[in-house]
Amino acid sequence: MKKFQFHLQKVIDMKEKNREQVEWSYANLLNDLQDEEKKLSGLFFDKQRIESLLSMEQQKGISIVEIQQIRDYLTYIELQIKLQKEMIEQTKKKLREKKEQLKEVRIEEKIWQNFREKKLQEYLLESDRNEQKEMDELATYRSYY
Repeated sequence: MKKFQFHLQKVIDMKEKNREQVEWSYANLLNDLQDEEKKLSGLFFDKQRIESLLSMEQQKGISIVEIQQIRDYLTYIELQIKLQKEMIEQTKKKLREKKEQLKEVRIEEKIWQNFREKKLQEYLLESDRNEQKEMDELATYRSYY
């Protein structure tokens, strides 16, 4: 009896490789999101530090020019926070899209694997029939002689 060979195995292999690539891409996006969130956290820390510095310096009685410089830097940090939040939202959007793509790729791969399994079951059933047929013929042959 010959061994089962699925004639579309290369398609299944390609689907598996595609799924692995999408999973890898998804994992990279997750890492990117974590990095962006760390940057945002660092910006919030800087903002808090600068606000504390401004408060302390105002109590000491620094010049208006220095206060304005600190406030300008604080405004710059707030702008960076806003931009970082936008970057995080863009990364989350990409992550949602990649998650949907991964879902579709997994479904497609499962369809092909189910198709392969169905063909294997058909092959095994046909093999059993052929084996039974051969045994019947052998029994018939022996009963004549």
